Amino acid sequence: MFESHFKALKEKISYSTGILIMDSDGLTVEKINWDEKIDIEPIAVEIASLLNLLKINPEVSKFGILNELVFSHQEFVFLVKVINQNYFIFYAMRKNGNLGKARFELEKIRFRIKGEL
Repeated sequence: MFESHFKALKEKISYSTGILIMDSDGLTVEKINWDEKIDIEPIAVEIASLLNLLKINPEVSKFGILNELVFSHQEFVFLVKVINQNYFIFYAMRKNGNLGKARFELEKIRFRIKGEL
């Protein structure tokens, strides 16, 4: 369903390792792993629980609605874009990728996917 969006992203951003769309319950809607050595789904499930915590407990963050999270790991960068209150995009790339470009391209995809969900 969203594979064409994912493939376009892979062509534009070097060092992409995977992307998925997940609902707030931790159920994957669609996923592509470009690097078969890692599975991003278990990490995304943990992120889903974190996003739910931030929604349930507004005292944790009094800055408004969460739109984006970036996690930097020793070898990877994980980028989360919230689509709506029920869905989010989880994207992973190698540390030497272009984070700014990834943020920009994912924002464009987020708007397209939002209209399709």
